[in-house]
Amino acid sequence: MTTSARVNFYAVLAMGNELCFISVSANSRIAHIFEYIKSRYLETHPVLKRISYKQCKFYKFKNPVIILDDVLDDIDIVQQCLDEQNWIEVLPDRSLKVLGSELRNDHVYLVIKPPQLEEEAIENVLKRDEELFRHLQVTVAKLQSWTARDVEHNLDGGTWLTDSQERPDSIADIEDRLARARTYAVPNNDPPSYADSPRLLSGSNRSITPITPARFIPLPDATRDLENASSYKALFDNIFLPAVPTEDHPVDVKDTREFAAFFSVLRSYHQDCALLVNDSSSSQKASNFTVHFISPPFFSHRSGHFKYKEQTPWEFPIFLNTRDNRNAWCKFSPASDCMVSSTSFLCPFMICQVVSQRSESDRFRMLVQGIALARVGQCFMPSGEKFFVVAIYLRENLTAERYIVTQPGADRKVFIVQKNFDLTMANEAVAFLREMYNLAQELDSLAGKIDPKNTTRLADIKVAAFELISLTSQAQHNTTPRTTLASVFEENREASGVQDDLGVFDADDIQGILKRMDCQILFIVFGHPFLAFVSNIEDDSQQGYLKFVKEGQKEIEILRYLTGIESPSNHTISPVQIWSVQGGNVISMPMAGSHLTSLSNAGAHLWPVAEQLFEAVDFMHQHGVAHLDLKPPNILLPADGGRLSIIDFNRYVRVKGTETMFRGIVGTIGYLAPEVAAGQGLYSAIRADLWSCGKTLDELCYMCSPSRDRNALLEIARELMNEDPRQRPMMSDVLKRLAYYKVDANTGPGYFSLSSVAPPV
Repeated sequence: MTTSARVNFYAVLAMGNELCFISVSANSRIAHIFEYIKSRYLETHPVLKRISYKQCKFYKFKNPVIILDDVLDDIDIVQQCLDEQNWIEVLPDRSLKVLGSELRNDHVYLVIKPPQLEEEAIENVLKRDEELFRHLQVTVAKLQSWTARDVEHNLDGGTWLTDSQERPDSIADIEDRLARARTYAVPNNDPPSYADSPRLLSGSNRSITPITPARFIPLPDATRDLENASSYKALFDNIFLPAVPTEDHPVDVKDTREFAAFFSVLRSYHQDCALLVNDSSSSQKASNFTVHFISPPFFSHRSGHFKYKEQTPWEFPIFLNTRDNRNAWCKFSPASDCMVSSTSFLCPFMICQVVSQRSESDRFRMLVQGIALARVGQCFMPSGEKFFVVAIYLRENLTAERYIVTQPGADRKVFIVQKNFDLTMANEAVAFLREMYNLAQELDSLAGKIDPKNTTRLADIKVAAFELISLTSQAQHNTTPRTTLASVFEENREASGVQDDLGVFDADDIQGILKRMDCQILFIVFGHPFLAFVSNIEDDSQQGYLKFVKEGQKEIEILRYLTGIESPSNHTISPVQIWSVQGGNVISMPMAGSHLTSLSNAGAHLWPVAEQLFEAVDFMHQHGVAHLDLKPPNILLPADGGRLSIIDFNRYVRVKGTETMFRGIVGTIGYLAPEVAAGQGLYSAIRADLWSCGKTLDELCYMCSPSRDRNALLEIARELMNEDPRQRPMMSDVLKRLAYYKVDANTGPGYFSLSSVAPPV
């Protein structure tokens, strides 16, 4: 097995018992096999993103398992591989040679057993709240694609009823309450007396124009709102009903802006419908829909019981398994285009999705989520009270599908009742608006009935499920500002997911930054909770990193300083953008490559890479900066060579020269200069950097086959790692020495011969 070749063979991942094809460099180690599988099987096994190779067990076979041509079923092969009598444990730092002297592409050589995180996590959830876990369970055919059959399956014997089908009495009662006329107080004809009216004082910043419960005293805006709305007499009389308010029977319309919303639907939205319905942009449809039909009743209606949010993930997970594997669980935190949820109990009462034109499968996902909500909400209600969820789905033809999702009986049967509103028709558009205003009142009442003893249950189960693996979220992203909504095409949603457990990156201000960048988080880098890997929403080949730096850390200051200096010798990671956020700052950085020691063919790039490394360190020192944490992970380079970049300046110090002295252990074990590691006395930060640079260069050289380049650079590395700090050559001197070497075209890239001019002593 030569070190320059690639080897192809099979391994078994004992997570789902999957046969995995492996193609890696022959000089890889056992741990690299796990990283290879992790990079290629993450979509089907999302738990891998939470696991390090150090948590796994690796077993080679006493007798490798051969894949015969006439054995077509992987299951038979895997079953042979699971015979533990044929296993011998191997350590992850061993080379592939431990598996055999010659690895063949028709044999299985390795079994990888990840830790059993899932069972422990589920046990923790069950201990915390078994009843709630049962209500939050959802079973689907495929985790990444939910269908109408998944909706029907999760109804547990319930029914999905359309417009023409008969409803159970309890559901018909809900529909009647949503469809009832909106009562408003009849204005009296007396001259207005503003002295005793609740008119807002001059200078007040409140914008509500109230109709008093006892006696309607019209204000100028109120009069105009009512007159404008009632100018559409036939439609107005169908939606609104005049009434004399009493203490026992107050009117529905408490704010004349409801008349303004009615007028706006007819005057603006309805007249634009012909343009909207033919517009290819779901963003245009979404923004018009929310502005005219959703925001007025829910955002403008200030309730202490519920809150209105757009493009916000739920504050708790649901739990998924598949029909083929009911014992394998993952959590999923849904996100809705817009949502009305309880301020105290976290439970959504209304969820809404806006469809793209190429696919409408968001509807099925929304309904399955609504089924889970209906069960959870019902278990929160006192005996005798009924809970319901309203789900709204906007189709591309501007039909609003309104679904009532409820669990009417004591069993698990859930019923879905559908009613469609053609929003291009004026009478149906204002009827839908009426339902939304009535729904706001109903939800205000419903939220007030929830049993207070359930206040913390959803928050508690989120904490209990922390260790459970997350399904990649299909949270929606768009390139429009955060105030408008637009579902992306379903195919794209499933191809570019966003991790649920975002930690600090879930904060609203950071999510706002991602929106402005048109980016999404793909995953949080394992072991680095403040570093996120991101990609452009439209073009996932454009990738980079987002780093959160806590308030008080020094990295922001030095990045601003160094990146502001234009020089070809400046290898500070760039371009960067820095935003101030709550608790610190966020840095956006490009995808500058992988760790220095990840070069695919280090020997071919050794000389130019070493030269760039010296140049980078010299530039920092010439500009009064000592890095104090130089090591391969902080030196990035494209895998096939290219421009080198220095990252992670969190431990830097400002210096005035080589004799600026410091004390204290700063850096990473293994890359600390001896005088720093000793932890005693003062040391020069610049000379400490020289030692770390030498150590890094030494590691790079030993990745390469023997050559004259390697020998020369190893000599420089040994000088930089001199025990006596004063004997280490400055970077500027090292660069001068390199200038006296010249590339020998006859011996290939990176080889050199000494020129006739001797290097300086």
